[in-house]
Amino acid sequence: MTEILALMTIIWWTIIPLFWIPVHGLSKLFKRIGLLTYFLFMIIWSPLLYFLYENRNFLLHLKIPVPLALRIVGIALLFSGTLLHIWTGRLLGLWGLIGLPEVSNIIKSKLVTEGPFSIIRHPTYISHTMIFSGVFFIS
Repeated sequence: MTEILALMTIIWWTIIPLFWIPVHGLSKLFKRIGLLTYFLFMIIWSPLLYFLYENRNFLLHLKIPVPLALRIVGIALLFSGTLLHIWTGRLLGLWGLIGLPEVSNIIKSKLVTEGPFSIIRHPTYISHTMIFSGVFFIS
């Protein structure tokens, strides 16, 4: 079970450096590209998914015994990160969560300043960090 959780985390984590960081850093470029951004991302992400899946035995072969206390911390991080992600997702809405306002002029977004956004600019990044760290400690 922990191997599946670790593999899913490795695969899903790649979305951040391949999609979100470039979209935030080069938002004007991706607005010009528009919805084609998602297609370009899938062209890049698909072979990487295949590569990671095919090499899963190599990626997951090292097993280190994790103390129970660290696993409990991991579960708490995973759970609280997931709750934070759900909360920010509810505030942003589906289109905001998948970044449609950042790559297209079709959907306009408003600046969200309530909930976790009143404390930190990108609570989704914090939630992802918590989730990935939790999985790391668990597995």
